[in-house]
Amino acid sequence: PTAVAVVLRSGLPVTLVPLDATDHMPANKGLYSRMRGRDQAPPLFAVRQLWTAATPWTNGSFLWDELTAMLAVDPTLAPVGSMRITVRTDGAEAGRTVAAADGEHVLVAGRPDRRRAEDAFVATLAGSASPR
Repeated sequence: PTAVAVVLRSGLPVTLVPLDATDHMPANKGLYSRMRGRDQAPPLFAVRQLWTAATPWTNGSFLWDELTAMLAVDPTLAPVGSMRITVRTDGAEAGRTVAAADGEHVLVAGRPDRRRAEDAFVATLAGSASPR
């Protein structure tokens, strides 16, 4: 939490990709089927790594980090709005970001275009250009 507070106060441009956005990107059997059903499927290694009993992917996980990385490459995959936030650094809510009139200005990603984001994810794993 302290490191996040320092980054927010640094003046660097920040774009947050909150759970409100990533929760619309489930890593479920539908995505698995899309990956397996492509003409140019992702390498079997990638599919196996993502969907093994040892990973949370098979238990209804989400593309949290993956969506964040995809938005860094193609910010048009989700709407982005401006917000002022602060981060709580102490107590039971340490790490929680909250809207604050005197907070730092950040950009916040909204609900992604799931189909386009899935297409980009699958295309990247398959080693082909990301569709736009």
